[in-house]
Amino acid sequence: KTKYEVAQIVHPQERNIHQKAFGGYLMRQAFELSWIAAQQFSHSRPIFISLDDNTFVKPVEIGSTVLFNAEISYACQNTNVVVVRVEADVLHVNTGKRDRTNLFHFSFRAPVSKPVLPFSYEEAMQYIEGKRIYDKLLETGVVEHAPPPPAQIATASS
Repeated sequence: KTKYEVAQIVHPQERNIHQKAFGGYLMRQAFELSWIAAQQFSHSRPIFISLDDNTFVKPVEIGSTVLFNAEISYACQNTNVVVVRVEADVLHVNTGKRDRTNLFHFSFRAPVSKPVLPFSYEEAMQYIEGKRIYDKLLETGVVEHAPPPPAQIATASS
């Protein structure tokens, strides 16, 4: 499984000086869900590598219900790196409409036993975005190149 969702109510103790949700609170909620997604994907305890691109689109009102959606967007078997994308949306109770408020990307080191394969156009775009983040980690030296695993050679038994 590569997708996880959790809903949170933003309580008054999470407000900033502008009476909106404190960005650090939203980031912590996103981080925790991304860590769980990486853990469930790899079946082990992931090690945090970096907070990559994150976007604060609009403020979140106190009392709002925020839906956090985490998805493994990219995973590299050679270097054991998992990139997780977390979207935060405010759910409007009266209409059921969702408004995107935040987008976070986190990278973890964790055993990768299977690749992430996109099935839709949207998933393909997220995969490319995750790959771009992974490539940036390689470029900056946060993650080192690893040799590809040896090819599996099938032998015929007689």
